[in-house]
Amino acid sequence: MSNEGTVSIALAGDVFIGKKLPRPGEPGAEPVRALFERMARADMTFINLESPYSERGYPAEKYTFLRSHPSLIDELDEMGVDVVTLANNHMLDYGYDALFDTLSLLDEKGVRRVGAGRNLEEAYAPAIIEKAGVRVAFLGYASTLPLGCAAGEERPGLAPIHVFSAFVLEPSPRTQEQPGTPPPVKTFPLQADITRMQKVVAAAKQEAEVVIIAGHWGLASRYDLAEYQTCVGRALVDAGADVVLGHHSHTLQAVEIYKGKPILYGIGNFIFHELPDVGSPELSYGGVMTPELIKKRMPRQTALFELTVEKDGVVELGFVPASIDDAGNSGLVEGERAEGVIDLVERLSAEFATRITRKDGMGKIVLE
Repeated sequence: MSNEGTVSIALAGDVFIGKKLPRPGEPGAEPVRALFERMARADMTFINLESPYSERGYPAEKYTFLRSHPSLIDELDEMGVDVVTLANNHMLDYGYDALFDTLSLLDEKGVRRVGAGRNLEEAYAPAIIEKAGVRVAFLGYASTLPLGCAAGEERPGLAPIHVFSAFVLEPSPRTQEQPGTPPPVKTFPLQADITRMQKVVAAAKQEAEVVIIAGHWGLASRYDLAEYQTCVGRALVDAGADVVLGHHSHTLQAVEIYKGKPILYGIGNFIFHELPDVGSPELSYGGVMTPELIKKRMPRQTALFELTVEKDGVVELGFVPASIDDAGNSGLVEGERAEGVIDLVERLSAEFATRITRKDGMGKIVLE
């Protein structure tokens, strides 16, 4: 717990819970429980909840669709979760009924939720929590938007920032020398969505001293960034966000300090249990998707990010190195494995000239 005027916040990545989490004393549970204990010590914990909790609905036309049994909602207690973002590409995998069940279950448990709702207003609504005299507003949005998943004035769904892609077809020595070379891809967000989300951020800033917004964005299983991510992240900071963090890649990605505010482009996987059978593998052009292939593309290295905030914003930011085990759970790592995680984040963040120091086995990000 923090002192008066100071709040600690744990930020964890993508969470898909398909079974009970390890309990104390079970084989292999020690590093997992050690990480959960760190989360429990934080005043607030924020995660991306990657799947709906329901027994209702029908699977969408996708090659991967996720759903958790409603009883597994209690597993959030094992991680000490306070707030979840539901803005992701799997929250409507089983349609509106499964989404509604998820909203109701979270409300019954007292877990705050952002990023999705029964209409656009609810999807945009912040979760505001006050601790130690500091009010923190959480928000969520998605740029990974399966068709029909964006919320509307009278339509359930996700808080959206739509993104468009342009393929640059250029006659050049590169393409002439190697026909079939993939063309460069330019990505850009819909300006109307950016403007609307900036108003949401600015309004939240009027109600809270600190605003943290999670975006589901980028490319899965990639360490590099899509072009639009820097554009969106910086626009949200310009609107008043104190922290922008990203999910969806299932990898750690770069950290940028923009105008003194951290943009965590990808904070990695956190809990990802066995995937269900792939429903439509033929939708994957050029190959057949399988659960094994999807899991293989998810790197083991990850981290738990830890914030310290005061009324004036973020005063400290660090990350605890972790690794995904064979069961799909994150656990603390030490020694060379921990150094390897810090090395990775440092290398990825070099393009933004972000400085990272090391202390007590953690990475510490210099906020300037």
